[in-house]
Amino acid sequence: MDSSINFTRYFLDAVSYGDEKAMRFFIKKGADIKGVKDGGTTGLMLAAEKGHLGIVKIFLNEYSVNVDQKDKKRGNTALIYAIRRSGSTPVPCTKKLLEKYIKIIELLLDYGADVNVKNKYGKTPLMYACEDEYGLRWHIVDILNNNGANLGTKDTWGKKALDYARENPGIVGIKVSAI
Repeated sequence: MDSSINFTRYFLDAVSYGDEKAMRFFIKKGADIKGVKDGGTTGLMLAAEKGHLGIVKIFLNEYSVNVDQKDKKRGNTALIYAIRRSGSTPVPCTKKLLEKYIKIIELLLDYGADVNVKNKYGKTPLMYACEDEYGLRWHIVDILNNNGANLGTKDTWGKKALDYARENPGIVGIKVSAI
């Protein structure tokens, strides 16, 4: 192995682009499967954020990654990354892509992701799911509720999930009764 080459950086780039073949190549070359990018973003977080379901499955099925590891910048986990990206930035998700994010979220929960984890701002996955200006995340709200999301949790600003839902017309009127 050539120690002068940082295979972990290339491995994380491959994960970000959804290139499973390159990802496996860099692992064989010595990339650290638990390596992080600037800000502490792990490969699992990148795959969850980018909607790479197959790579999320590889991390969870083949490697013992910490499903609840937090990044250093905001304290977000892979579950929060997947929820934040589903349905919003940079444009609303297509139905097919949203279904992929839902599968990722369900898989992370099946592998023990903490449905009530708080980031540095005290925000939970449910709060992020309720920040839905397009009305696409109501399935995710249901999934989180069915997995024991705490409805009474307040963030740093004293807001609850219902407060975020009220601010976002996509959720209000669709699933406010579930929150």
